[in-house]
Amino acid sequence: MRAALLFALALAGAAPAAAQLPREVYSCERPELWLAHVAHAELPAAYCAACGDRCDEGRMPWSLLERPDALACRELQYASLAIGAALGERIRDPAWRAYFTAQPWYRVRRYRARPARWTAVARGNQRWLDAMGRRCREARPEVPARVRRLVERWFAALAEGRPSIPARVFVGGGPSTRAEVRELLRTPEMFRFTQRTPVVPTPLEHALGGPGTVSVLTSVPSISCVTADSEDCEGYEALELTFDARGRLTALHAFFAACPHVYVVDAGGARRVGEILVRRNRASLAGVDSLSLGAERCTGRTLEVELREEEPETTFLEGVWLEVDGVRVDPAEPVRPRVLRRGDVLVLRFEVPPACGALQLVARGHYEPG
Repeated sequence: MRAALLFALALAGAAPAAAQLPREVYSCERPELWLAHVAHAELPAAYCAACGDRCDEGRMPWSLLERPDALACRELQYASLAIGAALGERIRDPAWRAYFTAQPWYRVRRYRARPARWTAVARGNQRWLDAMGRRCREARPEVPARVRRLVERWFAALAEGRPSIPARVFVGGGPSTRAEVRELLRTPEMFRFTQRTPVVPTPLEHALGGPGTVSVLTSVPSISCVTADSEDCEGYEALELTFDARGRLTALHAFFAACPHVYVVDAGGARRVGEILVRRNRASLAGVDSLSLGAERCTGRTLEVELREEEPETTFLEGVWLEVDGVRVDPAEPVRPRVLRRGDVLVLRFEVPPACGALQLVARGHYEPG
């Protein structure tokens, strides 16, 4: 594998530099580190030459290239800093330096001249990542540093086995007990917090704990993910923590990846009828799912349906339509591929017959936590 990696990197003129770095840096599991020597536009060819079993006929299914909007802003920040880390640079930010120091591949190199390790390719890739990161933070800002410190302290206590559990606790959207939550938090490999974990404000209308609630997205997709079946692509759990003005934890909500909620709007208002794209929680599981709306809704009038993204996840829709007795009926405004983030609502209007035997809402796509 080492020879194949160096051969692939030689295609991008990177073999001499790569030979000076720890062997584990150029791993198929960490494609973001290759950006230290390979231009992002050329990386798929180099990567697939060395890691062909992770590619699809020469195509590198990498989230950073194919679905960057599905990545958390901190993943983009990590990838930018990882370029310098792969080159042996000492990371300046103390929190990030601690994170990289814990990585087995990170080695601080002692070079006399900075240009010896930074190339035009590395700088170009870093500028590309930084630009995406700035746009991401503008669209999806995180909580202030002082709030993140509260979250960090709580997770440090969790790691030591003594987390503070408030009186008000919820699981999966409903009331729970301290005992149930304490047991849930003991689940191995779940609710892990690192410097890469996003902490974002929770919209008040979705916060069971009320004002002061933040979402800790402990299972967002990793930028290291290349194959859609990788465990790094999967994510199921997250926490909402509510702090009062003094920084005390007053509520906790543990929940797991769900899917878009479906509402039918009639004279009585919007009524929730179920969920769609159930269990299609990663790109490799993208496909078609259906939900029965009930034949009684065939009234001969316009049927209004809402798809609401109410969870901390991102839905990638490819299409939505009705099937009336097996016949496809498109909405008045056909749905083109689009992304729904938490708080987004897609309104669809259909013309349905005055009577039918079966009425199904059909959607094609998938969703991803975070």
